[in-house]
Amino acid sequence: MAGRLVLAGYGDIGARVARGIGASRPILALNRSGRQAQLNPPVPVTRCELARAATLLRDGDTVMWLAPPAANAETEVQVEAVLAGAPRLHKVVYLSTSGVYGDCAGRWVQETDAPDPQTPRARRRYSGELLVTQYGRSQQVPTAIIRVPGIYGPGRLPRRRLQQGLPTLAADLSPWSNRIHAEDLAMALRLLLDRGQGVFNISDGHPGSITEYYQAVAELLGLPHLPEARAAAELTPELASYMRESRRLDITRARTELGYVPRYADFRQALPGCVQDDLHWESAGDAA
Repeated sequence: MAGRLVLAGYGDIGARVARGIGASRPILALNRSGRQAQLNPPVPVTRCELARAATLLRDGDTVMWLAPPAANAETEVQVEAVLAGAPRLHKVVYLSTSGVYGDCAGRWVQETDAPDPQTPRARRRYSGELLVTQYGRSQQVPTAIIRVPGIYGPGRLPRRRLQQGLPTLAADLSPWSNRIHAEDLAMALRLLLDRGQGVFNISDGHPGSITEYYQAVAELLGLPHLPEARAAAELTPELASYMRESRRLDITRARTELGYVPRYADFRQALPGCVQDDLHWESAGDAA
């Protein structure tokens, strides 16, 4: 029987996972800040450096790794440290990025397509995928990797970018992109607790462009549309790096093997419910 669910990197998505589980399963929530969401039932948070989290794990735990990689490292050094010292786990679920596919020139991508990460952040995530896969094989522990695109939802709208009026690429030049509502991502992660192994693409199933998303959010918030540039050189370096990649995620495997059906398949219909954050956070004080 599975033991605790360990949410490593407990934040917005972890809180949504925990809220959906309720009291049906014991949860150990770990993060560096000690912040905890006000949930019912409450989920106490343990403050720790995630690279040292192995000392808190028990045999039979399921580890769901939600934390981003350390930005100053070339690989997933935290995951490597934890798995090296972990006891006999029940399962490992690793939150990765669809960016590991690199630029696919707008074509549909499946989990069988070879990764080609082209940015440092994607290469770090892919190194985490390899570490988790290798751990599973060597320890005969089931693992699942979930490749996720841009996340939106309550408290996750690009309000600051829109208020600053930073340009985006013209709609007719904007590449294909994918997105997922935070609640749909949390639901997919919960499904992976009891079923599914290997790699899964997760999105809302309806690719579009970053530009149409930004302009739809601007309309919702009553802000001016962003200026639309005709060249990537006019964008911020971060946005330009996203605009250099174009792909459409095929989520057939998640639908058939996990029973994943996104509740929010149309971001335009979902956006009005995203204006106010539905999670409230407080400090965990001196939690250790």
